[in-house]
Amino acid sequence: MATAFLQGKSPKAIKKSGTIWFLLLFVGLLLAVSCQKEKYTDKGIPELDIIGVTALDGGGALFEGNILSTGSETVMEHGFVWGGANPTLENSDYIVLDTGIAVGPFESEVMAGIENNKVYYARAFLKTTSRISYSNVISFLGGGSIRPELVSIVPNTAICGDTAIIKGRYFSFAQTNNTVLFDNIPARVLRASSDELEVIVPPSGATTIKVKVTVTGYASVNELAFNMLQPVLSYFEPHTGTFDDIVTLHGTNFSLDTSCFRVFFNNARAEVLEMSRSQYKVKVPAENNISPAVVQIRYFNDFSYNEQFSLRAATINEISPVNVRPGDTIHITGEEFNPIAVMNKVIIGEVDAAVISSTATEISVQVPPGLIVGNHTVTLSTIQGTLLVWDGSVEVRTPWIRLTDFPGGARSSATVFSIKESGYIGLGHNADQALPDFWKYSPASDSWSPVRNHPKAGLDYATGFAIDGLGYVTCGKNVDVWYRDITQYNPISDIWQAMTPKPGEGSSMKAPAFVINDRAYVPAAGEMYEFNPQTNTWIKKSYPSALGYFGSGVAFAIGDKGYMGIGWIHQEGQNTPMLFEYDQAIDRWTRKADFPGTPRSNAVFFALPNGRAYVGLGTTSDYQYLNDFWEYNPLTDEWHRLDDFPGTARYSAVAFTIGNKAYIGLGYDGTFKSDFWEFSPGLSF
Repeated sequence: MATAFLQGKSPKAIKKSGTIWFLLLFVGLLLAVSCQKEKYTDKGIPELDIIGVTALDGGGALFEGNILSTGSETVMEHGFVWGGANPTLENSDYIVLDTGIAVGPFESEVMAGIENNKVYYARAFLKTTSRISYSNVISFLGGGSIRPELVSIVPNTAICGDTAIIKGRYFSFAQTNNTVLFDNIPARVLRASSDELEVIVPPSGATTIKVKVTVTGYASVNELAFNMLQPVLSYFEPHTGTFDDIVTLHGTNFSLDTSCFRVFFNNARAEVLEMSRSQYKVKVPAENNISPAVVQIRYFNDFSYNEQFSLRAATINEISPVNVRPGDTIHITGEEFNPIAVMNKVIIGEVDAAVISSTATEISVQVPPGLIVGNHTVTLSTIQGTLLVWDGSVEVRTPWIRLTDFPGGARSSATVFSIKESGYIGLGHNADQALPDFWKYSPASDSWSPVRNHPKAGLDYATGFAIDGLGYVTCGKNVDVWYRDITQYNPISDIWQAMTPKPGEGSSMKAPAFVINDRAYVPAAGEMYEFNPQTNTWIKKSYPSALGYFGSGVAFAIGDKGYMGIGWIHQEGQNTPMLFEYDQAIDRWTRKADFPGTPRSNAVFFALPNGRAYVGLGTTSDYQYLNDFWEYNPLTDEWHRLDDFPGTARYSAVAFTIGNKAYIGLGYDGTFKSDFWEFSPGLSF
C-alpha cells in the first residue's frame, strides 16, 4: 500500500510524501497505543495473557506471558500457575517472579514441579492487595523436571521441633510438592520457594542423619549431613508428692515442641506446663497410681533418671454420714486423694463401693446396694497395693426389717387396727374361705398370740380402726351380702360387742376409713358417715363427688385433717390418682396433689406421728402387682418416692402403726402371703 502511494512522484515529492507517510504512521501508532491503554486501564483491574509454555531440553519449561494492564492497585506478585483444568494458587503448583512488574511481556524458566508426558493447564497471574487476576488457560505437555540440588541446611545441628532452612535449587513453590526426609522421617514444610525450604526438624532416634528432598517425584542429586541432639534428663525435683503436684525436670537438649516428646510417670503421660531447653515443669499424672514411679522423657527412645518419684499415701479425716442405707451416698474427706474417680478404690465391709466423684480432698461413693445391715469398716486405696483403713465404721441400716411371719395362715384383704403397744390382724380370706380368726402382735418381743375370733363368720373386706383404746370393725361383705354392721373389740376383756350399724348402704369394695379427734369417718357407696363411739351414733357428712362410688382406696388422718383417694372409681371402671383433704371443722373436701405413682387400688396406707403419710403396693387396673412406696407431706402437698417394699409386689396387704413405726404384711401376689415387715421412716431418706 505504501509502495502504490509513492509511484509517479518526483524525488522531492517522494521525500515530502515520505515525510507525510511517516507522520501518519506515527500518529496511527500513538492512537493505537492510546486506544489500547484506554481499553485496559479504564477497567481499573490487572489483565494479562499467557502466551505459551515450551519444554526445555533436559527438563523444565519456559513460561511466557504478557501483562496488558496493572490496574489501579499496587501489584504485589506475578508469575505462573499450572496443574489441573482450572489451576489456581490454592490448588496448583506455581512460581512467583521477583523481577520488576510492568506492562509488557515476561517469562520464567521453571525447573521443578513438572512431570514427563503429563498434560498440564497453565495460567499467568497478578496479585494485588485485594485480588488475584488470572489469564486465559492453555495446555502443555510436560517434559520432566530438573532434580533438586541441596546446598546447605542451617542449622545443621538441632533438636526435634526446631526450625531449619534448606538452601538449594529446583524446589517447588507449592509446599506439598516438596518432601523433606531426615533419614526416612518426613519433616513438615513451613515455607517453600525455588531455592529455599523452611522445615520443622522431626523426631529421630539417630544422632547422625542424612537430609534429602524429593520434588514431584524427583529425588535430590545429593544429601546433607545433619546432627540430631538427644534430650538428657539430669535430675528432677521434688521426689515425693501427690496427684497434680508440679515436678520440675532438669537437663539439656530439651525440645520445645510437644509433638516431639512425652513425659511419663511409669506409663501415665504427664501434662507439660512450661518448657525451656533445660527445664520442663510437669503435672504428676493422676492416671498413675503405682508408686514409686519411673520418670521418663520419651523421644523415640526412653530417657529415664535413675531415681523414682514416690506418691504420698492418702489420709482420711472424716466420713459422713455414718448411718446409711444401701444405695446411699457417703462423703469421705481427707488428703492426697486421686482426682480421677475410678483411680480410687473404696471397700465398705468386704464389698467394692462405686466411686461417684472425687477431688484431692473428697470422695463420694455409693453404699453397695447388697450390703447387709450392720457395722462395716471402710478401706481406701489411692496407690496400688496400699490400703488405708479408717478408724471408724459405717452402720448400714434399712427402713425395712423382716419380722416373724403372721402365724394365722396366709391371706389377703384382712382387717387391722392398733391399740397402744399392740397391733391386731384378723378376718380376710385365703384360697378356700373367709377367715374369722384375730391375732395380736407385740413388737417388743416380735411375737404373735391369738385373741377371740370375730363374731361374724365369713366376713371379708372389712374396715378396721381404733379409738380411745378400743378396736372397731365395720362394713365388709360375706359372698354377696354387703354389711353395715360395726363391732367393738375390748382388748382387756377380749370381747366383741355389736354397736349401732352404719346408716346408708354397704360397699361392694373395701371402704377406707380415717379417725380425727375420736371420730371415725367411713365412706361407702358414694357417701360418708361420721361415727361417734361415745354416743354410739352416726351422722352423714359431705363426700367428694369426684370419687363417685369409690372403694379399695386409701384413707388416713394427719392432725385434724383427713385424706382419701387413690383407689377404684366404679363408674369410670379404673383406678384414680386423685387425693382429697377433709376439713372436719367445716365439713369440706379440697383436692390435693395427685399421687405421682402408677394409679392403683388395694394399696397399703398409714400416717405416722412425723406428720407424713405413706402409700404403697397395690394393683393396677390390669392386675399388675406393685411394690413401690411413697411418702406424702401435707405441708408442701408433695409426694416423694422411698425405697421399694423389699417383699414381693402384691395387693390387699395391710398395715397398722405403733409409735413412729409401721407394720406391713399379708396380701396376694399370685399366692397368698404371710410375711410381715417393720418400716422405720426415719431411715427412708
